[in-house]
Amino acid sequence: MQRLFILALPLFALAACGQAPLKAAKGMSNTCGAAQLQNLVGGPSSAVTGLNIPSDSRHYGSEERTATDNPYRLNFVHSGTAIDAVVDPKSTVVRVFCG
Repeated sequence: MQRLFILALPLFALAACGQAPLKAAKGMSNTCGAAQLQNLVGGPSSAVTGLNIPSDSRHYGSEERTATDNPYRLNFVHSGTAIDAVVDPKSTVVRVFCG
């Protein structure tokens, strides 16, 4: 019986890996709705152009630093520079977060 339990344990672990609703990562605020946009990370920056996002959202390059003092502001970090990020076909979304 104990051997059967040990063999079944990995199956239970795999079953727990099913799709769960999107939640903010631990320590990450979702006051701006960033959790629902995590599917954009790793994709082309141009994908954000057709989204209905708040007008106060920010887009900036991964090397740029900005204040993150507004938990309701949606932020997109791109692999390019802020000016070129959305139009550069090589640029990707690196991070989406509130702050």
